[in-house]
Amino acid sequence: MNVNNTKLLDKNIWNSTPTFYQEMIKTWINVNNCENNHHDQIDNYLEIRKQVIWGNKFIKFQGKCLFFDNWIDSNILYINDIIDKRGNISEAMITSKLRNKRNWISEFSKLKKSIPKQWTDKLKSEESIKTKVHINRTKTKLRDCNDVLTINAKNIYNLVLSVSKTEIPVGFLKWERVLSKGRLINEFKDSIKFNFEYLKDNKIKMFRWKLMHFILPNEVLLFQWKISQNNLCSYCNEIDNYNHFFITCSYHKTFWKSMKVLLKKVFIGEHVISLHSLVIGYKIHDNVYYALNHLLSLMFFSVYKSHYVSNKKTKAVDTLKIFEYEVENTVELYSMTNTEISSLFTKVLNILKYKNEVIL
Repeated sequence: MNVNNTKLLDKNIWNSTPTFYQEMIKTWINVNNCENNHHDQIDNYLEIRKQVIWGNKFIKFQGKCLFFDNWIDSNILYINDIIDKRGNISEAMITSKLRNKRNWISEFSKLKKSIPKQWTDKLKSEESIKTKVHINRTKTKLRDCNDVLTINAKNIYNLVLSVSKTEIPVGFLKWERVLSKGRLINEFKDSIKFNFEYLKDNKIKMFRWKLMHFILPNEVLLFQWKISQNNLCSYCNEIDNYNHFFITCSYHKTFWKSMKVLLKKVFIGEHVISLHSLVIGYKIHDNVYYALNHLLSLMFFSVYKSHYVSNKKTKAVDTLKIFEYEVENTVELYSMTNTEISSLFTKVLNILKYKNEVIL
């Protein structure tokens, strides 16, 4: 998909899309706009032939992007899939591929009118005709699922592992710069494995996934996306980067003091509370530390949750209570799924029950 505004999408399709996926698409568009402002025109025949037809801001009929479900099911995805050896948009080629030919004449007419004339001229050039274009279709494997809206965490994880050669996600590269620790791709792979093989709670999975990809909103990002008026924390007026948002903001000073006491009670040093542990994990390559990383994820998620419960820190909220709820919810979830509960969580839960006595 290559759109820069949800208004380009068909209204009926957009309205029938679940809210969660609407929010994901909006976030993706915001990030994509920030990263790709220079891609306003495509005039190279190779790039034109590799363009995905559906949801493409350059291919519009009456101001809306196209989305023909039966064409997608027939694996007609790219411009390269609909042109013949002479570079013409071919009816014969399309009808030979379409499994369901209902409404194909009307849809073909819309598609032909939607493709920019400068593109069709480039496709007919001698250089384009003599060139074979190879497209990596692993990016479209999610369509193998019966319904894109039924994709689960396991599908996504298997897809990530199945792509042997792929570009490093932009978010990973950003974190390499922020953390200043060189190449982290192997650590990110270990973190993805932890996320999708060990964690049970989908909201924690999604929280960590957004954070890894540098798209979990804070004031710095919201300002870049032109949603906020500035990049400052509303509570202490400091630049609201991720380190400030989660760790150093004075709004959470009492909470982190309690967490350090808690960690000490279970014989874990406070050094595990860091930006690196938040994004990737603490010794994430070793599954012995999975329970600790799960606990750290709940701590950081509680900070994130309190940010919105407090209406961006404009009112007092007990983050410790939020954390206690998340721990109890996790233990209950593990019990319901007949999964063995880590001894670390049992100890933490007991400490939280008597938190007044241990001065948390």
